[in-house]
Amino acid sequence: MSIQYFISKSTNPFLNLAFEDWLFRHNPARHILFFYRNTQSIVIGRNQNPWKEINFTALRAHNVPLVRRNSGGGTVYHDIGNTNYCHIMPRDIFERDLTVKIIRNALHQLDIPAEKELVGNGIESVRSVVTKLREFSYTVGHLDFCNSTINEFHKIYGSESAPLVKHLDESDVNEVVQSNMDKLKRELTAFRLLLLLLFSVFIYGTFFKPNTHHSKVVGRVRTIWDDCRDEVVESFRHAWKGYKDSAWGYDELLPISKQGSNWFKMGCTIIDALDTALIMEQDDIYFDAKHWIESDLKYDGDGDSNVFEITIRVLGGLLSTYTFTEEQVFLDKAVELADILLIAFESPSKIPFSSIDFSKRVAVPSPDVGASTSEATTLQMEFKYLTYLTKNPKYWNKAQEIMGVIFSLERPNGLVPVYISAKYLGKQWLLVNETESKYIEEYKRAVLGIREKLLYVSYPHHLFFIGETTAGTTNLSPKMDHLVCFLPGTLAWVASRGKRITIEGRKLMKPEDLRDLELAEELARSCYEMNAQTLTGLSPEIVHWKTKPGGATDRTVDFDLANRLLYYHEKPYVNSTIVTEKEKHAVPNNGETDSDTRFKDGFAKRMNEEDFEIHALDTHNLLRPETVESLFILYRVTGKTIYREWGYSIYRSFEKYCKVADGGYSDIVRLILTKNDVRSDSPQFRDKMQTFFLGETLKYLYLLFSPEEYLPLDKFIFNTEAHPLPVFDLRNDPIYKDLLQV
Repeated sequence: MSIQYFISKSTNPFLNLAFEDWLFRHNPARHILFFYRNTQSIVIGRNQNPWKEINFTALRAHNVPLVRRNSGGGTVYHDIGNTNYCHIMPRDIFERDLTVKIIRNALHQLDIPAEKELVGNGIESVRSVVTKLREFSYTVGHLDFCNSTINEFHKIYGSESAPLVKHLDESDVNEVVQSNMDKLKRELTAFRLLLLLLFSVFIYGTFFKPNTHHSKVVGRVRTIWDDCRDEVVESFRHAWKGYKDSAWGYDELLPISKQGSNWFKMGCTIIDALDTALIMEQDDIYFDAKHWIESDLKYDGDGDSNVFEITIRVLGGLLSTYTFTEEQVFLDKAVELADILLIAFESPSKIPFSSIDFSKRVAVPSPDVGASTSEATTLQMEFKYLTYLTKNPKYWNKAQEIMGVIFSLERPNGLVPVYISAKYLGKQWLLVNETESKYIEEYKRAVLGIREKLLYVSYPHHLFFIGETTAGTTNLSPKMDHLVCFLPGTLAWVASRGKRITIEGRKLMKPEDLRDLELAEELARSCYEMNAQTLTGLSPEIVHWKTKPGGATDRTVDFDLANRLLYYHEKPYVNSTIVTEKEKHAVPNNGETDSDTRFKDGFAKRMNEEDFEIHALDTHNLLRPETVESLFILYRVTGKTIYREWGYSIYRSFEKYCKVADGGYSDIVRLILTKNDVRSDSPQFRDKMQTFFLGETLKYLYLLFSPEEYLPLDKFIFNTEAHPLPVFDLRNDPIYKDLLQV
């Protein structure tokens, strides 16, 4: 029995439907299975009445093509999130139930629960149970589904030999296909002319509208957290509206003066928001952004552009979006950008220059060598993943050279230098499927250095904090930036390997992982208090923790107390005895709510005395994501509801104090601080919406309130700018032998 398999590499709806018609009418195979995806379009069947099916006002407003499918079918909205499969076979051997079984089995092979829900009455459309594969797995892509279906199809209709798959693209266009494609385009042109003549006819119905309710999950009861998630979606749309209305194409929005501001002239807000729009399923925002990238994204801005910022925002955003969509334009733009960025890597020290002038294609050294070194240790994730996608080892090797230099540097006082962040060491190890042992070894050294040299507790409530010290001294400053609040999430992520750890499961953890998880929860409490102990509920940029007399310079006082408290955490698990968690220090009980502990009636009641001071120059809030990032990770790892409650409290404060009525959100230049603060009666806007508010802060909040199967932490690693990259392993790839190891 003859059988052929085809997968189209094109997303052009005219070409794909022309291919389909050609296969249907001119291919002699008894069985044909054809897969394709189309860009945004409306495909209408041969016998469908477009006047009854389509809202033409919306169709024209969004410039969406209408394509007639000659083989029949209904009226369907297509985009790159939909995989279409066409099974062409003789009518006399067609078995509907068998076709459904093949698809169901293919989904089962991908660990997707699928049930038979094919219903029809032969007259009109009947709704059946429909869901999205993304609701069950973020790791299943278009080609995964195609290959799984082909394998199941081949079991039924194929031979013992392996299936042969033909990938179609523009080079396969013959005269028949070209003629079909031209005909489809002529029909669209004729139809547009007809619409101009019938402008007075009003067609009722809907074709496309933004989907703002995304909590529908088949088989799951809607909860209060779905409502919270929907609120975050509305906030994302409000932020996007402000940007689109007043700053389209610029890097950032100035929401008060209603204008744009450029940093690199790369539309950073657009690219930072791309994968957030996909995760939140805001298709209209995604397509607006995609169109701008296709037509307007250029790498030719003059002036110094920071290599680190462009890598984490633009390169990371393009790679993440390509991962979700497999749209070639995003990978092409990523490769183009990475090749330019490699200019900065051609430095004598192997530490990249800090900036590039894109208009001249030249690197610009930084006057601050330490800052340049710090930034250089954060570039590995994007460049290594680009090697995985392109099979070109140059990106991996350039990034790896940096770490070889960094690992050879002197470590004063036993501390890993501040520019080697534990965050990036741990994430790099997880991203490559735990295959580079050097990174986890250095990560553990970094965490040990933090625990032994930088960990203190506050007065009066004994909250853990990370201080600062300088080389050659043992003195520690109680200063802590909000940026440090990434650390609880990193500690929990690496300790758990991204998996849920139950209370019983902690007894099975390695002692060092257990210590890190307990420390993560202590630090998360402290980071939340940096928000909760201000009257706005928002953290300042920097706090200075209060310590006992001598605590800022005398290591023994606070260091011993911190370690005693951590030992108290570990002891019950080491002894294989679970005690009531309320006996612990500041770590919340499993399942307890915020109102169960020290907050009465939700989030209103505050402590009587604050644990930190806020200096005059540190009172600003920049819409930063680090605290909600850690709360999201800790909720995924522990399942404790309180982390969601803390996150929602911070979110409501953003809404109350940072939201600009006409669109967008603004940094705050001066917070209402503590009850004793007399410097300001109300927060003052700074007139800037950071790109990471859309790319990180709102994304983490959305995921905090989402089901756990959304972007599982053992399958995806987030880069510095919260762009998710999938875990990959190159050990069995032919290029592995060409990759530099450290």
